[in-house]
Amino acid sequence: MKILSFSMLGMLICAGSAMAQYHPYSAPAALPVPAQGTAPSSYYDNPQPVPQQEYHAEGTHLHSHNEYITPGWDGGYDVGCSSCGSGCGSNWFSGFGNGCDACGPNWYGRVGGLVMTRDDADPIWTSFNNTVITSALLGTPSVGPDWQGGYEASIGRRLCSNVWVGATYWTLEPDNQSATVSDPGGIINSTFDFRTLALNGTPVNSWYDSALAHRLSLRSEFHNAELNFFGDFASNPCSRHRFSWFGGARWFRFKDDFLFETADTSTTFGVDLANEAYWNINVTNNLIGGQIGGTAEYALTNCWSVYATPSVGLYHNRMTYNSSIRSGDGFVAYNIDSDKNDFAVLSQIDFGSSYNVNQCVRAYFGYRLISAAGVALSGEQIPPLGDDLENIRNIDSDGHLFLHGGFAGIEFRR
Repeated sequence: MKILSFSMLGMLICAGSAMAQYHPYSAPAALPVPAQGTAPSSYYDNPQPVPQQEYHAEGTHLHSHNEYITPGWDGGYDVGCSSCGSGCGSNWFSGFGNGCDACGPNWYGRVGGLVMTRDDADPIWTSFNNTVITSALLGTPSVGPDWQGGYEASIGRRLCSNVWVGATYWTLEPDNQSATVSDPGGIINSTFDFRTLALNGTPVNSWYDSALAHRLSLRSEFHNAELNFFGDFASNPCSRHRFSWFGGARWFRFKDDFLFETADTSTTFGVDLANEAYWNINVTNNLIGGQIGGTAEYALTNCWSVYATPSVGLYHNRMTYNSSIRSGDGFVAYNIDSDKNDFAVLSQIDFGSSYNVNQCVRAYFGYRLISAAGVALSGEQIPPLGDDLENIRNIDSDGHLFLHGGFAGIEFRR
Protein backbone atom coordinates (compact mmCIF):
# COMPACT_ATOMS: atom_id res chain seq x y z
CA MET A 1 0.00 0.00 0.00
CA LYS A 2 2.82 2.36 0.79
CA ILE A 3 4.49 1.39 -2.47
CA LEU A 4 1.27 2.17 -4.44
CA SER A 5 0.90 5.57 -2.71
CA PHE A 6 4.49 6.60 -3.47
CA SER A 7 4.02 5.54 -7.13
CA MET A 8 0.93 7.71 -7.59
CA LEU A 9 2.61 10.69 -5.92
CA GLY A 10 5.54 10.39 -8.32
CA MET A 11 3.24 10.35 -11.35
CA LEU A 12 1.42 13.48 -10.18
CA ILE A 13 4.69 15.35 -9.64
CA CYS A 14 5.90 14.46 -13.19
CA ALA A 15 2.60 15.43 -14.77
CA GLY A 16 2.57 18.77 -12.95
CA SER A 17 6.07 19.51 -14.14
CA ALA A 18 5.11 18.80 -17.76
CA MET A 19 1.96 20.97 -17.59
CA ALA A 20 3.94 23.80 -16.07
CA GLN A 21 6.34 23.75 -18.99
CA TYR A 22 3.61 24.16 -21.65
CA HIS A 23 1.09 26.29 -19.79
CA PRO A 24 0.26 29.38 -21.91
CA TYR A 25 0.86 31.75 -18.99
CA SER A 26 4.04 30.21 -17.62
CA ALA A 27 7.64 30.83 -18.60
CA PRO A 28 8.92 28.47 -21.28
CA ALA A 29 11.46 25.84 -20.35
CA ALA A 30 15.06 26.61 -21.11
CA LEU A 31 16.24 25.45 -24.54
CA PRO A 32 19.55 23.63 -24.97
CA VAL A 33 22.49 25.71 -26.17
CA PRO A 34 23.74 24.72 -29.63
CA ALA A 35 26.88 22.64 -29.66
CA GLN A 36 28.72 25.27 -31.72
CA GLY A 37 28.39 27.73 -28.92
CA THR A 38 26.70 30.48 -31.03
CA ALA A 39 23.16 31.73 -30.55
CA PRO A 40 20.78 31.51 -33.56
CA SER A 41 20.16 34.68 -35.63
CA SER A 42 17.24 36.68 -34.37
CA TYR A 43 14.22 37.98 -36.33
CA TYR A 44 15.81 41.42 -36.44
CA ASP A 45 18.87 40.10 -38.25
CA ASN A 46 16.57 39.11 -41.15
CA PRO A 47 13.41 41.22 -40.88
CA GLN A 48 10.26 40.13 -42.74
CA PRO A 49 7.33 42.22 -44.12
CA VAL A 50 4.76 43.04 -41.49
CA PRO A 51 1.18 42.56 -42.66
CA GLN A 52 -1.21 45.42 -41.95
CA GLN A 53 -4.41 44.40 -40.20
CA GLU A 54 -7.57 45.93 -41.67
CA TYR A 55 -11.16 45.52 -40.54
CA HIS A 56 -14.21 45.91 -42.75
CA ALA A 57 -17.77 46.19 -41.57
CA GLU A 58 -20.52 44.09 -43.13
CA GLY A 59 -23.86 44.51 -41.36
CA THR A 60 -23.19 44.04 -37.68
CA HIS A 61 -20.07 41.87 -38.13
CA LEU A 62 -16.44 42.83 -38.49
CA HIS A 63 -14.15 40.92 -40.83
CA SER A 64 -10.40 41.31 -40.90
CA HIS A 65 -7.73 40.45 -43.46
CA ASN A 66 -4.04 41.14 -43.86
CA GLU A 67 -2.70 43.28 -46.70
CA TYR A 68 0.85 44.38 -47.45
CA ILE A 69 1.46 48.04 -48.17
CA THR A 70 1.47 48.28 -51.96
CA PRO A 71 1.40 51.26 -54.29
CA GLY A 72 -2.00 52.17 -55.76
CA TRP A 73 -2.68 53.52 -59.27
CA ASP A 74 -4.05 56.82 -58.13
CA GLY A 75 -2.95 57.54 -54.64
CA GLY A 76 0.58 56.82 -53.57
CA TYR A 77 -0.04 53.89 -51.21
CA ASP A 78 -3.19 52.17 -50.06
CA VAL A 79 -2.16 52.97 -46.49
CA GLY A 80 -0.89 56.49 -45.87
CA CYS A 81 1.18 58.06 -43.11
CA SER A 82 -0.43 60.27 -40.53
CA SER A 83 2.31 62.91 -40.74
CA CYS A 84 0.81 64.17 -44.00
CA GLY A 85 -2.15 65.65 -42.21
CA SER A 86 -5.87 65.19 -42.70
CA GLY A 87 -8.52 66.41 -45.09
CA CYS A 88 -9.34 64.20 -48.04
CA GLY A 89 -7.09 61.42 -46.81
CA SER A 90 -4.17 60.38 -44.69
CA ASN A 91 -1.66 61.03 -47.47
CA TRP A 92 -1.46 63.62 -50.24
CA PHE A 93 -3.23 61.53 -52.87
CA SER A 94 -5.35 59.16 -50.78
CA GLY A 95 -8.49 61.24 -51.04
CA PHE A 96 -9.31 59.64 -54.40
CA GLY A 97 -8.81 56.11 -55.63
CA ASN A 98 -8.43 54.41 -52.24
CA GLY A 99 -11.01 52.81 -50.05
CA CYS A 100 -13.96 53.01 -52.44
CA ASP A 101 -14.79 49.46 -51.38
CA ALA A 102 -13.29 46.76 -49.18
CA CYS A 103 -10.51 45.87 -51.63
CA GLY A 104 -9.93 49.23 -53.33
CA PRO A 105 -11.24 50.43 -56.73
CA ASN A 106 -11.14 48.11 -59.73
CA TRP A 107 -13.06 50.22 -62.28
CA TYR A 108 -12.95 53.84 -63.36
CA GLY A 109 -14.98 56.00 -65.72
CA ARG A 110 -14.72 59.55 -67.01
CA VAL A 111 -17.27 61.83 -68.63
CA GLY A 112 -16.32 65.32 -69.77
CA GLY A 113 -16.81 68.16 -72.21
CA LEU A 114 -14.44 69.80 -74.71
CA VAL A 115 -14.28 73.24 -76.30
CA MET A 116 -11.56 73.37 -78.97
CA THR A 117 -10.51 75.05 -82.20
CA ARG A 118 -7.85 74.54 -84.84
CA ASP A 119 -5.26 77.07 -85.87
CA ASP A 120 -5.66 79.25 -88.95
CA ALA A 121 -4.08 77.72 -92.04
CA ASP A 122 -1.97 79.75 -94.47
CA PRO A 123 -4.28 82.34 -96.09
CA ILE A 124 -5.70 81.58 -99.52
CA TRP A 125 -7.52 84.39 -101.31
CA THR A 126 -10.20 83.31 -103.75
CA SER A 127 -11.96 86.48 -104.98
CA PHE A 128 -11.21 90.10 -105.88
CA ASN A 129 -12.90 93.13 -107.43
CA ASN A 130 -12.06 93.12 -111.15
CA THR A 131 -12.09 96.93 -111.20
CA VAL A 132 -9.48 97.06 -108.39
CA ILE A 133 -6.94 94.32 -109.10
CA THR A 134 -5.25 94.63 -105.68
CA SER A 135 -8.49 94.18 -103.76
CA ALA A 136 -9.21 91.04 -101.73
CA LEU A 137 -12.89 90.30 -101.27
CA LEU A 138 -12.96 86.72 -100.04
CA GLY A 139 -10.52 84.09 -98.76
CA THR A 140 -9.83 81.62 -95.99
CA PRO A 141 -9.27 84.45 -93.45
CA SER A 142 -12.97 85.27 -94.01
CA VAL A 143 -14.00 81.80 -92.79
CA GLY A 144 -11.48 81.12 -90.04
CA PRO A 145 -12.15 78.20 -87.67
CA ASP A 146 -14.51 78.72 -84.75
CA TRP A 147 -14.63 77.15 -81.29
CA GLN A 148 -16.50 73.84 -81.29
CA GLY A 149 -17.97 71.84 -78.43
CA GLY A 150 -17.57 68.11 -77.96
CA TYR A 151 -17.43 65.34 -75.41
CA GLU A 152 -14.98 62.80 -74.03
CA ALA A 153 -15.67 59.44 -72.33
CA SER A 154 -13.32 56.86 -70.78
CA ILE A 155 -13.65 53.51 -69.05
CA GLY A 156 -10.98 51.26 -67.54
CA ARG A 157 -10.24 48.34 -65.24
CA ARG A 158 -7.40 47.30 -62.96
CA LEU A 159 -5.42 44.33 -64.27
CA CYS A 160 -3.15 43.91 -61.25
CA SER A 161 -1.77 45.94 -58.36
CA ASN A 162 -0.30 48.82 -60.36
CA VAL A 163 -1.46 48.28 -63.94
CA TRP A 164 -4.73 49.36 -65.52
CA VAL A 165 -6.16 49.20 -69.03
CA GLY A 166 -8.44 51.96 -70.32
CA ALA A 167 -10.27 53.08 -73.45
CA THR A 168 -11.02 56.70 -74.40
CA TYR A 169 -13.11 58.29 -77.14
CA TRP A 170 -13.62 61.97 -77.87
CA THR A 171 -15.03 64.01 -80.72
CA LEU A 172 -15.96 67.58 -81.63
CA GLU A 173 -18.97 68.92 -83.46
CA PRO A 174 -18.07 69.54 -87.14
CA ASP A 175 -16.91 73.10 -87.75
CA ASN A 176 -18.80 74.60 -90.71
CA GLN A 177 -17.80 78.13 -91.68
CA SER A 178 -19.02 80.05 -94.72
CA ALA A 179 -18.75 83.57 -96.15
CA THR A 180 -20.30 85.19 -99.24
CA VAL A 181 -19.50 88.26 -101.33
CA SER A 182 -21.94 89.57 -103.94
CA ASP A 183 -22.36 92.52 -106.30
CA PRO A 184 -25.16 92.92 -108.88
CA GLY A 185 -22.72 94.68 -111.17
CA GLY A 186 -20.84 91.44 -111.89
CA ILE A 187 -17.43 92.71 -110.80
CA ILE A 188 -16.27 89.63 -108.84
CA ASN A 189 -13.39 87.57 -110.30
CA SER A 190 -11.56 84.47 -109.09
CA THR A 191 -7.84 84.48 -108.27
CA PHE A 192 -7.51 80.97 -109.82
CA ASP A 193 -6.79 80.19 -113.46
CA PHE A 194 -8.70 77.07 -114.55
CA ARG A 195 -7.18 77.33 -118.03
CA THR A 196 -8.68 74.71 -120.42
CA LEU A 197 -11.30 73.30 -118.04
CA ALA A 198 -14.91 73.68 -119.24
CA LEU A 199 -18.44 72.98 -118.00
CA ASN A 200 -20.95 72.10 -120.74
CA GLY A 201 -18.66 73.72 -123.30
CA THR A 202 -18.23 76.95 -121.32
CA PRO A 203 -14.78 77.64 -119.80
CA VAL A 204 -14.75 77.37 -116.03
CA ASN A 205 -13.00 80.75 -115.92
CA SER A 206 -16.14 82.28 -117.43
CA TRP A 207 -18.22 80.82 -114.61
CA TYR A 208 -15.99 82.27 -111.89
CA ASP A 209 -15.08 85.63 -113.52
CA SER A 210 -17.46 88.60 -113.72
CA ALA A 211 -19.74 86.74 -111.32
CA LEU A 212 -22.51 88.20 -109.21
CA ALA A 213 -21.61 86.17 -106.12
CA HIS A 214 -18.87 83.94 -104.69
CA ARG A 215 -19.20 81.78 -101.60
CA LEU A 216 -16.39 79.99 -99.71
CA SER A 217 -17.05 77.26 -97.15
CA LEU A 218 -14.62 75.32 -94.96
CA ARG A 219 -15.48 72.29 -92.85
CA SER A 220 -13.42 70.21 -90.39
CA GLU A 221 -14.27 67.15 -88.29
CA PHE A 222 -12.33 65.25 -85.60
CA HIS A 223 -12.62 61.82 -83.97
CA ASN A 224 -10.18 60.16 -81.53
CA ALA A 225 -10.09 56.67 -79.95
CA GLU A 226 -7.38 55.18 -77.69
CA LEU A 227 -6.63 51.96 -75.81
CA ASN A 228 -3.85 52.38 -73.24
CA PHE A 229 -2.13 50.59 -70.38
CA PHE A 230 -1.35 52.68 -67.28
CA GLY A 231 1.02 52.19 -64.38
CA ASP A 232 2.48 54.01 -61.38
CA PHE A 233 6.04 54.62 -60.31
CA ALA A 234 6.09 53.72 -56.61
CA SER A 235 6.82 56.73 -54.45
CA ASN A 236 6.76 57.83 -50.85
CA PRO A 237 3.08 58.27 -49.88
CA CYS A 238 4.01 61.44 -48.02
CA SER A 239 5.53 63.01 -51.15
CA ARG A 240 3.64 65.77 -52.93
CA HIS A 241 4.95 64.43 -56.29
CA ARG A 242 3.54 61.52 -58.24
CA PHE A 243 4.49 60.05 -61.62
CA SER A 244 2.81 57.51 -63.89
CA TRP A 245 3.31 56.09 -67.38
CA PHE A 246 1.02 54.93 -70.17
CA GLY A 247 1.27 53.49 -73.67
CA GLY A 248 -1.01 51.95 -76.25
CA ALA A 249 -2.78 52.25 -79.59
CA ARG A 250 -4.50 55.33 -80.97
CA TRP A 251 -6.73 56.21 -83.93
CA PHE A 252 -7.14 59.85 -84.96
CA ARG A 253 -9.45 60.86 -87.82
CA PHE A 254 -9.34 64.33 -89.34
CA LYS A 255 -11.54 65.50 -92.23
CA ASP A 256 -10.90 68.78 -94.02
CA ASP A 257 -13.22 70.12 -96.76
CA PHE A 258 -12.98 73.13 -99.09
CA LEU A 259 -15.91 74.40 -101.24
CA PHE A 260 -15.69 77.40 -103.58
CA GLU A 261 -18.95 78.35 -105.34
CA THR A 262 -19.91 80.88 -107.95
CA ALA A 263 -23.30 82.29 -109.10
CA ASP A 264 -23.34 83.86 -112.56
CA THR A 265 -26.87 85.23 -112.80
CA SER A 266 -27.97 85.83 -109.18
CA THR A 267 -26.55 87.24 -105.96
CA THR A 268 -28.32 84.44 -104.06
CA PHE A 269 -27.29 80.79 -104.24
CA GLY A 270 -29.86 78.12 -105.03
CA VAL A 271 -31.99 80.34 -107.27
CA ASP A 272 -30.54 79.40 -110.70
CA LEU A 273 -28.64 76.11 -110.38
CA ALA A 274 -27.88 75.92 -114.11
CA ASN A 275 -25.69 79.01 -113.69
CA GLU A 276 -23.91 77.95 -110.52
CA ALA A 277 -20.61 76.02 -110.27
CA TYR A 278 -18.93 74.29 -107.33
CA TRP A 279 -15.27 73.46 -106.78
CA ASN A 280 -15.08 70.88 -104.00
CA ILE A 281 -11.97 69.39 -102.28
CA ASN A 282 -12.49 66.75 -99.55
CA VAL A 283 -9.58 65.17 -97.65
CA THR A 284 -9.72 62.52 -94.89
CA ASN A 285 -6.74 61.54 -92.72
CA ASN A 286 -6.87 58.29 -90.73
CA LEU A 287 -3.92 58.04 -88.35
CA ILE A 288 -3.42 54.60 -86.75
CA GLY A 289 -0.41 53.86 -84.57
CA GLY A 290 1.09 53.68 -81.10
CA GLN A 291 1.87 56.27 -78.46
CA ILE A 292 3.74 56.58 -75.18
CA GLY A 293 3.39 59.19 -72.47
CA GLY A 294 3.27 59.94 -68.79
CA THR A 295 1.80 62.15 -66.09
CA ALA A 296 3.59 64.30 -63.54
CA GLU A 297 1.35 65.49 -60.70
CA TYR A 298 1.90 67.78 -57.74
CA ALA A 299 -0.40 68.00 -54.70
CA LEU A 300 -1.20 71.56 -53.64
CA THR A 301 -3.39 70.31 -50.77
CA ASN A 302 -4.92 66.97 -49.78
CA CYS A 303 -7.73 67.70 -52.23
CA TRP A 304 -6.21 69.87 -54.99
CA SER A 305 -3.46 68.83 -57.41
CA VAL A 306 -2.04 70.06 -60.73
CA TYR A 307 -0.63 67.87 -63.48
CA ALA A 308 0.88 67.71 -66.97
CA THR A 309 0.36 64.76 -69.34
CA PRO A 310 2.51 64.73 -72.52
CA SER A 311 2.40 61.99 -75.16
CA VAL A 312 3.85 61.35 -78.62
CA GLY A 313 3.33 58.66 -81.24
CA LEU A 314 4.25 57.51 -84.73
CA TYR A 315 1.35 56.72 -87.05
CA HIS A 316 0.44 55.29 -90.40
CA ASN A 317 -1.70 57.88 -92.19
CA ARG A 318 -4.21 56.51 -94.68
CA MET A 319 -5.40 59.50 -96.74
CA THR A 320 -8.40 59.56 -99.10
CA TYR A 321 -9.18 62.50 -101.32
CA ASN A 322 -11.71 63.79 -103.84
CA SER A 323 -11.55 66.90 -106.00
CA SER A 324 -14.25 67.94 -108.47
CA ILE A 325 -15.68 70.88 -110.38
CA ARG A 326 -19.39 70.63 -111.24
CA SER A 327 -22.25 72.79 -112.35
CA GLY A 328 -25.54 72.98 -110.50
CA ASP A 329 -27.33 71.11 -113.31
CA GLY A 330 -24.94 68.13 -113.28
CA PHE A 331 -22.13 68.86 -115.76
CA VAL A 332 -18.62 67.88 -114.65
CA ALA A 333 -15.29 69.46 -115.55
CA TYR A 334 -13.40 66.75 -113.63
CA ASN A 335 -13.97 64.37 -110.72
CA ILE A 336 -10.81 62.79 -109.28
CA ASP A 337 -10.50 60.31 -106.41
CA SER A 338 -7.12 59.47 -104.96
CA ASP A 339 -5.54 57.86 -101.90
CA LYS A 340 -2.13 57.74 -100.27
CA ASN A 341 -0.29 56.03 -97.39
CA ASP A 342 2.36 57.90 -95.44
CA PHE A 343 3.79 58.38 -91.94
CA ALA A 344 2.64 61.04 -89.50
CA VAL A 345 3.61 62.18 -86.02
CA LEU A 346 0.96 63.09 -83.46
CA SER A 347 1.76 64.66 -80.10
CA GLN A 348 -0.45 65.91 -77.29
CA ILE A 349 -0.06 67.60 -73.93
CA ASP A 350 -2.67 68.29 -71.26
CA PHE A 351 -2.21 70.81 -68.47
CA GLY A 352 -4.81 70.44 -65.76
CA SER A 353 -5.96 70.42 -62.19
CA SER A 354 -8.16 68.03 -60.22
CA TYR A 355 -10.17 68.22 -57.02
CA ASN A 356 -10.93 65.12 -54.93
CA VAL A 357 -14.60 65.36 -53.98
CA ASN A 358 -14.33 62.12 -52.01
CA GLN A 359 -12.56 58.78 -52.30
CA CYS A 360 -14.61 57.71 -55.33
CA VAL A 361 -15.26 60.97 -57.24
CA ARG A 362 -13.04 63.77 -58.46
CA ALA A 363 -13.53 66.74 -60.78
CA TYR A 364 -10.92 67.87 -63.29
CA PHE A 365 -10.33 70.62 -65.86
CA GLY A 366 -7.47 71.81 -68.04
CA TYR A 367 -6.10 72.83 -71.42
CA ARG A 368 -5.12 70.52 -74.30
CA LEU A 369 -2.82 71.03 -77.27
CA ILE A 370 -2.62 68.54 -80.16
CA SER A 371 -0.09 68.78 -82.99
CA ALA A 372 -0.02 66.57 -86.10
CA ALA A 373 2.69 66.63 -88.77
CA GLY A 374 2.42 64.76 -92.06
CA VAL A 375 -1.29 65.28 -92.74
CA ALA A 376 -3.18 66.35 -95.87
CA LEU A 377 -5.03 69.68 -95.74
CA SER A 378 -7.64 70.66 -98.31
CA GLY A 379 -6.10 74.06 -98.99
CA GLU A 380 -2.77 72.47 -99.88
CA GLN A 381 -4.38 70.36 -102.64
CA ILE A 382 -5.09 73.42 -104.80
CA PRO A 383 -2.89 73.11 -107.92
CA PRO A 384 -0.83 76.00 -109.30
CA LEU A 385 -2.51 75.35 -112.68
CA GLY A 386 -6.22 74.58 -112.63
CA ASP A 387 -6.10 71.96 -115.39
CA ASP A 388 -3.00 70.08 -114.20
CA LEU A 389 -4.94 66.88 -113.53
CA GLU A 390 -1.83 64.80 -112.83
CA ASN A 391 -0.78 67.18 -110.08
CA ILE A 392 -4.34 67.19 -108.72
CA ARG A 393 -4.21 63.38 -108.32
CA ASN A 394 -1.08 63.56 -106.14
CA ILE A 395 -1.98 64.18 -102.50
CA ASP A 396 0.19 66.70 -100.67
CA SER A 397 0.73 65.23 -97.19
CA ASP A 398 3.22 67.75 -95.79
CA GLY A 399 0.63 69.71 -93.83
CA HIS A 400 0.58 70.54 -90.11
CA LEU A 401 -2.44 70.65 -87.84
CA PHE A 402 -2.74 72.38 -84.45
CA LEU A 403 -5.82 71.78 -82.32
CA HIS A 404 -6.22 73.29 -78.88
CA GLY A 405 -8.80 74.13 -76.23
CA GLY A 406 -10.21 73.41 -72.81
CA PHE A 407 -11.71 70.34 -71.15
CA ALA A 408 -13.52 69.55 -67.90
CA GLY A 409 -15.27 66.55 -66.40
CA ILE A 410 -15.91 64.09 -63.58
CA GLU A 411 -14.07 60.83 -62.87
CA PHE A 412 -15.52 57.94 -60.86
CA ARG A 413 -13.76 54.99 -59.19
CA ARG A 414 -15.37 51.79 -58.02
